[in-house]
Amino acid sequence: MIALWTMGVAHAGCAENPALPSGPVQSWLSEGMMGLAQPTCAVTSVGLAPRGSLVVDTPGFYGHLVATGTLDATFAPNPRTSVGLALEPLHYDSVISAVNVSWMGYGATTATLMQRIEDADGPVELAVVARGALPTPVGFTNNPTFGAEVGLAVATRSPSSTQRRPVEAHGQFGMLVNGGLRAPLDLRSGLPITAGVGWSAGRHFGLAADLQSLFGVWAAVDHLAVAPAVRVAGTQWGMELGGSVPVLGNDRTLASVRLGFRWSPRP
Repeated sequence: MIALWTMGVAHAGCAENPALPSGPVQSWLSEGMMGLAQPTCAVTSVGLAPRGSLVVDTPGFYGHLVATGTLDATFAPNPRTSVGLALEPLHYDSVISAVNVSWMGYGATTATLMQRIEDADGPVELAVVARGALPTPVGFTNNPTFGAEVGLAVATRSPSSTQRRPVEAHGQFGMLVNGGLRAPLDLRSGLPITAGVGWSAGRHFGLAADLQSLFGVWAAVDHLAVAPAVRVAGTQWGMELGGSVPVLGNDRTLASVRLGFRWSPRP
């Protein structure tokens, strides 16, 4: 776990309670969090998140189970910027087919930068997001993959004369590139697009629903997925139970489910 000492937490334009998760649902289908939309609120926190996904293809006698445990830390040095690092110290991967293969070890390492370019007190927040995934799952594959992504995140909240703005619309559009380390270098690019809404009932409960999509990496439509989430929070802690269910595209995943906990050093 990475320990962080901060001089403050940025709240401007975020949820009434910064500990309550806001923005896009933090559940994903791609490796290394690639294509995952980023909240535009800069909040310092540390977190823990178990996650699992399952593929079942009975006619093809194929199954694929992935279970991970992620530790993450986000540092907001000012109200417009956040820097995050996510580690997977536990990654279990099991392929069920004519020949079963299972592996457990260290998974992905992902770094994320969010820089807001619009004032959070205005009606619309815009932020540039950059993310990189390092080829750290050595041993699981003979060709460890890396990835890079850049995108534009947007959020707008219901107008109010008070701090509380319970309804939020959010989204992100970007481009990602990934590939393997070994020659010949096989680079693939794609377009991740997310759009959704969030709603909070006061300081301690919220709901969100997103439409997540990825185009062009392995197929014209890699996936189009529905992603709902339930969010709760205390004074300094927050929790999100979210999932991604593909409804269209090349991805055969039945569902991906993530339970995320996070703690912020100040209320």
